[in-house]
Amino acid sequence: MITADSNAEKIAAATAAGVSGMIVKPFTAEMLSHTIEQALGRA
Repeated sequence: MITADSNAEKIAAATAAGVSGMIVKPFTAEMLSHTIEQALGRA
């Protein structure tokens, strides 16, 4: 999940709803790449 909202309560709610990964904007190319690698099981 990519979001511009870094509110801790909303992040916790998303996690509780089953979101397995989250990246909050703004993010760098390296952060995005790492998150994708984790999602694909390569990290």
